[in-house]
Amino acid sequence: MEYVSQQITAFTATNLTDTYDDYNPATTYTFETGTPTNASVCRVGTYYYRSLINGNIGNEPTANEDVKWIKWGVSNKHAMLDFSAQSKSTFAGDLYVIFKQNQIRTLGIGNYEAETITIEILDASGNVLWSYETDSSVNENVIDYWSYIYEDYGYQVDRAFKIDLPLVGDRVKVTFNKSSESTIASCGFLVGGLAVNMGETLTNIDFSFNSYAIKEFDDFGKLTITKRAVQDLVDFETAIDTNEIVNLKREIKKIYNDIIMFVLDESETSNYENLITLGTIQDASVILTEFDKTIISYSIIEAV
Repeated sequence: MEYVSQQITAFTATNLTDTYDDYNPATTYTFETGTPTNASVCRVGTYYYRSLINGNIGNEPTANEDVKWIKWGVSNKHAMLDFSAQSKSTFAGDLYVIFKQNQIRTLGIGNYEAETITIEILDASGNVLWSYETDSSVNENVIDYWSYIYEDYGYQVDRAFKIDLPLVGDRVKVTFNKSSESTIASCGFLVGGLAVNMGETLTNIDFSFNSYAIKEFDDFGKLTITKRAVQDLVDFETAIDTNEIVNLKREIKKIYNDIIMFVLDESETSNYENLITLGTIQDASVILTEFDKTIISYSIIEAV
């Protein structure tokens, strides 16, 4: 198992656009009803904030959240960089982003819609030094001749994959190539960084779900369901050399309350989409030591 902390904090270039301007401390924001404009909404980080008062000047949104500002939505330009597995950046055409290489060795992409994804490493002049393109076949429900004929073709992929990058170049360009049958390309999350080993994942991985839907019954027993996010819960065990347990303890403690990308199956030929989860550690504990190997139990909760 590996984990990757997000090192991509901004794009050097992209065709994604924001609906609202960045926060300006010199601007006097106001409270608007109806459809908001830049007069009442601004962007800070990956989120849009909406003013709750008139005469709102010099009050930084994150420091005055739920008092003078409310976190109103996710920035389309930065949604793939936030710490949610389900928010998306969307573009009407081929979507591309470029970011600094910055010693990034592992790239994780998930919850995307595209026919193919092209990953290129560029030098300082924009020349391509290395490239990779995903397979265009994303129809996972085609398992036999019957389903090949009758299954609808789609490019919306609620999955993830990882790729290891060579440590060369100046920038990385990722292009989500829109299919001819679709009107958009999109990406749910894009995580790049240095993969840290946390032991060999053992079998019997336990997947479960936590639903935030609201279920209400009326006086006649009729059920009404208000749909909300469904969260992945993952329990598994890893084995690591006992002489590495002290260093691993430090790593676990360092990331314990962070949202990061966990790669349970780091093999290049993974049959399980690398078992990637964007989430945080709920629990980690040593459960058994056998001579030169130590077994560690993890519980991971998805960041929805």
